[in-house]
Amino acid sequence: VRREGEEGERDLGVMTFALGPQSRGIGDASQDLAPPSEWRPLVPVRPGVSITDLDLTAYGLVLHEQNHDGRPGLSFLPFQSASECGVGEGKGDQLPSTAADAVRRIQKVPLPDWITYLDPASNQDFSSPVFRISGSGLTRPSSFWDIRIDSSPPVLEEVSPSPSNSANVASLIDTLAQQMEIIRLSAPVANHPTEENDRQFDSALPRVPITVLTPKSLADRFNASPSFSSSSFSFSSSSSSSSSPSSS
Repeated sequence: VRREGEEGERDLGVMTFALGPQSRGIGDASQDLAPPSEWRPLVPVRPGVSITDLDLTAYGLVLHEQNHDGRPGLSFLPFQSASECGVGEGKGDQLPSTAADAVRRIQKVPLPDWITYLDPASNQDFSSPVFRISGSGLTRPSSFWDIRIDSSPPVLEEVSPSPSNSANVASLIDTLAQQMEIIRLSAPVANHPTEENDRQFDSALPRVPITVLTPKSLADRFNASPSFSSSSFSFSSSSSSSSSPSSS
């Protein structure tokens, strides 16, 4: 952190530490790097939440978290209130005096429920009041958000929305229904493969079920193959049930 009228950088002394499985908080120390025994807790361990990373800004600390239900989380610990931050005036580096005060001041950043992966985007301006993140879900592509960390509580603003609304999803399913086909296969398994088994598959041999989602242009190849017993099913966006087998 560079202050007005100072040469060089001034370390805030905020450090992450890992002294054991229970040490998942954040502490700060003096600039002479005092031993851990002299650190004071800044963000203590909180039930149900683990801190995985942090980003330092002129407005405060952005805490990257992992909730114990497996979902990612994001919190913000302001150094001061937005109106008192005084970025560029040497006032934006005041840490909470006690760990209890830090916990009271931690502000959760609201995130969409579907997010399963969260990552900071390019944030190169230390004094910027905006912190950018990217996130994705199991069925959602990556999107970008800007977090207004100069407001209390932080405000989440979507920058590049993902094509995830119901209309787009329905359109995608319709496209797949027109181009794809589900093939149910059963492949024979020989306990003792022989040359005869390689040439002709015995119907008495055990068979392993296989489901394949394939372009319709390739579906006939599976149906025509003597190596497989197959049934093809079509699907649509209006119903999840399969139609009757078209071949076997």
